[in-house]
Amino acid sequence: MAGFPIVAESDLARLFQHRGLVVVDFFTPGCIPCQKIEPMLVAVAREHPGQIRVVKVDASANRALAGQYGVRAGPTLLLFKDRQLVDRRTGFAVASQLREWIEPHLDR
Repeated sequence: MAGFPIVAESDLARLFQHRGLVVVDFFTPGCIPCQKIEPMLVAVAREHPGQIRVVKVDASANRALAGQYGVRAGPTLLLFKDRQLVDRRTGFAVASQLREWIEPHLDR
């Protein structure tokens, strides 16, 4: 997996029409903690193929969108299910924490 798409506000609005689980990763370029999140997301997405849609949003290039969701520093992850924001986190130390955050929201 070569990483996740980086989207702009207009693309994100279209993505939210998707029913299911969407993880939005707000990042800041050059942010070391932000860079550590992507491999964790890749690992969890591989464990649940087709169940999780992950996109990245450059918080520094989309300040209005970041402000709308209260993103102050990266990494900030938003979890949407069936078009509704269900949770947010400001980072994870290890993939198991990310997995524990996402898995309860997966459809069985």
